[in-house]
Amino acid sequence: VLLKEQLSPPKDATMLFLLLITTALASPTSTIKSVASNSLNGLRGAEFQGIRSLSRGALQQLARSRRANRQSSHRLGERRRVSASAENFPALKNDLLIRAARGEQTEKVPIWMHRQAGRYLPEFRNYSDRFPFMHRCSTPDIATRLTIQPVERYGLDAAIIFSDILVLLPPLGIEWGMVKGKGPVVSEPINTPEDLVRVRTVKQSDITSELSYVMEALSRSRRELDGRATLIGFSGAPWTLLGYMVQGEGAKSTAAVKAKGFLYQYPDASHKLLETITDAVVLYLVEQVRAGAQMVQVFDSWAGG
Repeated sequence: VLLKEQLSPPKDATMLFLLLITTALASPTSTIKSVASNSLNGLRGAEFQGIRSLSRGALQQLARSRRANRQSSHRLGERRRVSASAENFPALKNDLLIRAARGEQTEKVPIWMHRQAGRYLPEFRNYSDRFPFMHRCSTPDIATRLTIQPVERYGLDAAIIFSDILVLLPPLGIEWGMVKGKGPVVSEPINTPEDLVRVRTVKQSDITSELSYVMEALSRSRRELDGRATLIGFSGAPWTLLGYMVQGEGAKSTAAVKAKGFLYQYPDASHKLLETITDAVVLYLVEQVRAGAQMVQVFDSWAGG
């Protein structure tokens, strides 16, 4: 869908989320329909009225953004630049997942794994036993190898780039690290609206410079796949990223109490922070497609928390 829209970056990431949800609902696979419908039905009750309000306002911005895009000559320039970039990659021979995402009838259900690289692969453990997590993420050679491993072993229809949803936090001004036995931990969480002065507005140049290792891994993976499978990029969704920034760590044991409390206690600051994160997510996903991703996923891991 992003390739079809030719990557004119919208000002509100709702365009991306709406396109992704629409694609899921249009899919011939009943499982995908069920998951998407359940996700939408889950946004009900007083607890999520604020989030729904955000969505209504965002949809209005989406309509204005689309009208502006149609009138923009910049879009044509972006389309030509993306097309020229795509010519450097091998042609996609296995487009099964792409066709399913478009809602087309397919000869079989595409197979890929949500967490493709993992401990179930001995060749993966050969790297994880020797290198820390962030070293593997930030070293394009290793990230590429870990991305390709499952496709080489199982002949899957897609490869998911080896990365993490939190790599977008440092460009936003928030540092984090992976603590063994605990998972991701933010060193200085957002506690009050005054802490928002530490959050940076992300520009495209920030993405290309600070996350160049992700883009290089995507480009290398695309070439090494040689069209055998669709390459998937991803980002965390704004609410999930806000959750980590405020909660300071994963919320499995705390049900995101601190992050939800921030929404209720500081609604204006929450809006501002979500908008800042949203703009960063949009730029990040667009750059991933330019770097070689043929499909992107937005993971809202905390939406059901």
